[in-house]
Amino acid sequence: MTRSRGRPKADPGAAEAEAEEAVRSWDNATGPQPSTTRGGLLGTFGIVTRQCSRTGCAEPATTTLTYQYSQSVAWLDILFPERDPHCYDLCDRHAGRLSVPSGWRLDDRRRSRVLLLAS
Repeated sequence: MTRSRGRPKADPGAAEAEAEEAVRSWDNATGPQPSTTRGGLLGTFGIVTRQCSRTGCAEPATTTLTYQYSQSVAWLDILFPERDPHCYDLCDRHAGRLSVPSGWRLDDRRRSRVLLLAS
C-alpha cells in the first residue's frame, strides 16, 4: 500500500471556477471601477494621488519637472498621467518657487499646453 505525502492535490477545475466567479463579481460590482484620473487611480478605496517629490511635502503633485543636463534646460509641464522615475512630481508651491542653476534655462510649458488644448 502506497501512502501519499504532503497535501492532497487541489482540483484545478475548482480554482478556475473560483477565478471566473471573482471576475464576474468584479464586472457586476456597483462600486467604483478602477480607472485612471489626472494624477492618480480611482479604485475601490477612492482616489490615490501622487505626492510632491520634495522631502517632507505631503501636498498632491500638479506639475512634472523634467530636465536635460547636457542642454542645461529644465521643463515644467502639467502632471504626466503616468509616474516616470526620471521625472519629479511637484506641488503648486514647489513648482512656483523652483529656480534653476546659473546658466540654465527654465521653460514653463504648463500655461502654453492649457492654451493649446483650449484652442
